[in-house]
Order: sequence, then C-alpha cells, then structure tokens
Amino acid sequence: MRSRWGRFMLFTSALGLLATSAFAQPKGKKPKDKAPAEAPAKDKGKAGAKPATPAKGGEDVEDLGGDEPEVKAGAPSPQFQKAKKFLDQERWADAAVEFHNVLRNNTDDAGNTQHAKYWLAVALYHLEFYQASYTYFYEIAKSPKHLDFEKTLGWLARLATQLPEPADIIGHLGKYTEEQVSATAKGSPELLAQLNYLYGRYKYRKGEFEKAQALFGNVAQGSKYYVRAQFFSGITSVRQRKIAPAVKAFENILNYLEKNPNALESKEESQRFKDLAHLSIARAYYSAAIKQPTEGEFVPDPERLTAAVVAWNKVDVASEYWLDALFEESWAYFMASDYPHALGNIHTIESPYFPNSFYPEAQFLKAIIYFTNCQYENAKIIVAQFVKKYEPIRGGLGKILDNRCPGPKPDDEGNIADLSPEEAKKCLGFLNDVRDGKAAELQGANGKLLKPVVEGAFDDREILKNLEYLKVIKAEQDRLKSAKQPIKGSPLAGELASTLENAYGDAISKAGALARGRFLRAVDDLDEHLGNVQTMLIDILAGERGQLEKVGEAKAAAIKQQQTALKGLGDVKADEEHYLWPFDGEYWRDELGFYRQRVVNVCGGRS
Repeated sequence: MRSRWGRFMLFTSALGLLATSAFAQPKGKKPKDKAPAEAPAKDKGKAGAKPATPAKGGEDVEDLGGDEPEVKAGAPSPQFQKAKKFLDQERWADAAVEFHNVLRNNTDDAGNTQHAKYWLAVALYHLEFYQASYTYFYEIAKSPKHLDFEKTLGWLARLATQLPEPADIIGHLGKYTEEQVSATAKGSPELLAQLNYLYGRYKYRKGEFEKAQALFGNVAQGSKYYVRAQFFSGITSVRQRKIAPAVKAFENILNYLEKNPNALESKEESQRFKDLAHLSIARAYYSAAIKQPTEGEFVPDPERLTAAVVAWNKVDVASEYWLDALFEESWAYFMASDYPHALGNIHTIESPYFPNSFYPEAQFLKAIIYFTNCQYENAKIIVAQFVKKYEPIRGGLGKILDNRCPGPKPDDEGNIADLSPEEAKKCLGFLNDVRDGKAAELQGANGKLLKPVVEGAFDDREILKNLEYLKVIKAEQDRLKSAKQPIKGSPLAGELASTLENAYGDAISKAGALARGRFLRAVDDLDEHLGNVQTMLIDILAGERGQLEKVGEAKAAAIKQQQTALKGLGDVKADEEHYLWPFDGEYWRDELGFYRQRVVNVCGGRS
C-alpha cells in the first residue's frame, strides 16, 4: 500500500508517460496546450476566387464543408488549350500564367475551370512553389465532386515530402476513401506505403484507432515509411491500453534497424528512433507494472518493472533522451523500493555535466523517498531547498511571460483563446532571441537560473518544425520576388504574393502560439510541483508528530516496499566488473549512471 505520494507518482508518471505526445515530444512531457485552429476562408464559387489558406492546427478538411456542385467539362476555350499546350511542353511558368488567366477571366465552363485550377497547381509544383501549389490542391481536396479530386491525392503525397509537417497535409485527407487511396497508388508500392502511413496518421488523429492500426500495418518492410508506421502503430496500441502489441511494434523498429542500418535518412535519425523505441517500451512496461487491487493500494509487478528498467538502460548515453530515461527509471526503482538506484540516478541528473537540465520533480522524488523511509528531517530539508530555489524561478518566468510572450489567460476550464497576430509575433521574437542567445532576460546571475527552464521549454521538435516551415515559406517569397517573365509582374505573381503572405502570417501565429503553449506548460508544471511540496510539508510535519492519518498503513507500506525489489537489480552490490567507491564530492563522467545511495528505513522505530 502507498501514501498519497505513491498515488501522486502513479498518476503523474505511469499514466502521464503514456499521453499521446509523450512519444512524439523529445522531453516526454504531458500535453497541456493546443495550438489554435482557424478555418480557412471558403471559396465563394467564383472562377478566379483567391485560394483559401489551408486549415491550421490539425483542422480536418472533412469538417470544413465547401463542396462544389457536380459539374461536367465541355469544349475548352482557346486560352485553356494554349495553357494546356504549354503544360504538355513542360513550359511550367507559361502554363501557370495562362491557367491563372483562364481562372481570372472566366473563359471556360465550370468543369474546365476546375481542370484549370488543378493544372495551375501542377505547374506551380513543378516550379517548386510548393506552398503556393498546396493552396490550390487544398481547395480541390475539400471537394469530392471536383473533377480532379482523386488525382489530387497523389500530389498531396508529393507535397508531404516537400513541405514540413506543420503544413498539415495529413489534415486534408479526410474526404478520401480507402478505395481511392489504393486506386491512387496502384502500381506504386512506395506511394501506397506513404499514403497508408499518412492516412493512418489521419485516422489516428480522429481517434479511429482500429482503422489507423490496420493502415499502419499495411506499410511493408522495405519502405522508408516502415519505421515511422511501426512507431505510430505502437502509439496507437498504447492509446488503446494494449501493451503487448505496443511493445511488439517498438521491437519491430529495433529489429528492422538492426538489419537495415541505412533504412532512414541518416545514422542520427536511426539512432533517434532506436532510443525512442527503447524509451517507449520502458514506458509501456512501466504503465502495465502497477496494479491496483483495491482503492489506494498499488502493487508493482517486479517482472514488468524489470523489463522497463532493462529498456530504459538501453537508451544510448549520448542520446537527447538519456536523462529522460534516467529520471523515469528512478520512478520505477522507487516503486520497487530500490531507493539506492533511484537516488543514484537523481545524483547523476544533478551533476555539473548537465548544467541546462531541468528536472524539478527529481527533488520532489528525493523528498518522497526520505518521507517514505520516515527520514522526516531530510525530507524537510529537501522541501525547503526546493522552495528556495524554484519560487524565484517561478516569479522570473511569470515576468517573462507577461512581457515577452503575452496572451489571454485560461478560462475556468483551462482553455486559452487564440493569440492575436501581434502577440504571436512577439512570442516568436522572444523564441528566436532565446535560440540566438540574445535574450537579455537570460543573462546575469538571475538569468542563468531561468535559462534551463526557458531553453528546455523551447527545445521541442514540433517548434523546430514550425520554424523550418516559416523558412520554407520565406524562401518561396524570396524566389517569387526574383521570378522572371512571364511570372514577373503578372496577375498570378500578385495573387501568389498575397497567398504566401497569408500562409506566412498563419505560420507565425501557429508557431507563436505553440511557443507560448510550451512556455505555459513549463510554468504550470512548476506551479504544480510547488503546490505538491507544500502539501508534502504538511504530511512531513504530521509524521514528525506521529499524527499521520494511517500510521499503521504507512508502516505496512514501508515493510512491503522493503520486500519488493526489481528482479536481480535491487541490491547495491559490486559484481566482478564493478567496485564500490565512496563519492568524495567530485563527479567523473564515466561514473554517470552508476551512482548509488544507501537509504536507511527508520519507520520501524516509530510508534
């Protein structure tokens, strides 16, 4: 049985580790923010209507409406024929200008107007104006009755390899059927694999896990999408609380990369997926290791805890995920009552080799361990140190948030309204200052305390992808400005400039909101930890007075903890390859991860 702090650990670590973004984010944190979404302007049905900006933040095309009536194409106009001739000759710039003129001048019937929009998008793709091309293909993708609806799916797949993920092409697959996916990829196994992966991601987003699982399973070995499909297959199983198939999917990644080390674009990416697979296996086993026979009672399964620790230990020491693995492993050791390992891991995390690491919960775990073993004085000292260190940090973060990354406050349900364009741009500017080392708030003695928190909040792959997306759009804008005839000075150039400007503004809004969301998450986490240590202090004081609500239960828990240990991993003993060496205050790099700290349980001597 466990005290309230055992329950806190279970829910924040066991369940929190299995949140969706725990596998997608490099730091394994809980998702507390959601990027704002905004519906695109709907096509009014005019032949030359301005292209709508693709939906942001995961909005799905099937939810946006905008279907056009079913039409037929008659005989094309001379201008259309001229544009098509340019297209067939691969004179992409001439074709793009002429098809835009067809749309602008309403030269053709509704059917050929639809064809003109499609061919304009194709020409722009070949001109490498991928974002601009996407805006036209996006309009077609939301209208199943469009004459070129099915053909557009293949172009969306191509664009998915050219535009970063924040372009959210996945969100625009909603109106395609599985039959259309198969028909589009007929004769091309790699295109079929890509579409199954993308469509599986879409179904996963919609919560249709069984369909998503089937689609991921259709991605065969040999495809460059196999590893990613298996990864999302594992995540999907986790969301369904199916631990065995989740572990199997992650193991498939490890086995495949072992046999095919060049399967991904780089060795670094292969190693990253290996580390993520080990981390995910550990989290899956850990979540399944804690049983709850009765209310308030948690019994760890030594076999599964052992499997979790084995997986955590396989995360490469040079990996960006190694400290995460070390910290998460500490909770497993705590659940197994292997306090020497738990405290030893925390000792490594707090070493000077990781000056920018930010794990405030590690101190909280130390306090829990001392509290569990009735070492109340030590627990009080740690709580006091925690408050002394992190309350000023919390105050500094609040000032930065108000001054450099402002925005609306959450409502009573925790929802946050969209940022204004000015707020998003301001927060994005702060993010760039931090990345460039120019943020004045992170300079000086006080700034050094805040720096790990702020940089940790912004050290996020999703943020990096959004910044990459901004660069892609900006590069297109620059290329458009330097475009030659016939695009230069044409009405098409004016429309593309407006389209790219809107896309850039939308991308700034999304990136700024995401950055602020990550910052808010860091502040909220710190608030939660500060609240928890204050509550713990009340229990410590009660324990000192012998007035715990259930003293007998606490004693029983302490005894039970001593009887439960990780199989073969719980003892502090030196084997033939190791020595026991007292820590003298000096850290050595080759000792990181091998520290142990003895803990004496004094609960038996209390009444």
